[in-house]
Amino acid sequence: MLTEKSPFFDALPDIWPTLFPGIAAKPGRYEDGAIVLYVKNSASLYIVRMKLAQIRAKLAALPGAPKDIALRLEVHS
Repeated sequence: MLTEKSPFFDALPDIWPTLFPGIAAKPGRYEDGAIVLYVKNSASLYIVRMKLAQIRAKLAALPGAPKDIALRLEVHS
């Protein structure tokens, strides 16, 4: 497990609410080349999992986005 620094990820918490209003997830950390999204419970995890492709596509369209965007979900209450 390697938590990394990433200029792209570092900007995400500030723009996340504008990009994804109403999505019950927030960027938690950038680890092993993946953006780890935190959700509050298993119900949110299920709902957000169904939207991962949409989230990935929207993130990929941002300036400075990495070529491949890997997303993972974790429950954090």
